[in-house]
Amino acid sequence: TEIYTLSLHDALPICGANDADALAVLGSGRQLVTSRQEVVADLTARERDVLSLIVEGATNQEIARRLVIAPDTVKSHVKQILRKFGVTNRAQVIACAAGTAVL
Repeated sequence: TEIYTLSLHDALPICGANDADALAVLGSGRQLVTSRQEVVADLTARERDVLSLIVEGATNQEIARRLVIAPDTVKSHVKQILRKFGVTNRAQVIACAAGTAVL
């Protein structure tokens, strides 16, 4: 039996997982993240700021203005947030983040 040591970045968040994903993960030796709190804990402080504003319904432009960062930086943070949650759009990340302590 091989032992794999992976970071949370390499793991598959449960929010974006389906049965096929779970089977693929189990077959590959990767771990399936079982807690949204684990994903939120892996976010940087700035990603948590961006996530909170996404949940409020802010656009990338509004987030950039409120956090005093470039719109392209916001896009980068959003992409990382979506990747870490294992989802493809804002609606899914909002649903995944619902009920976590960050919000």
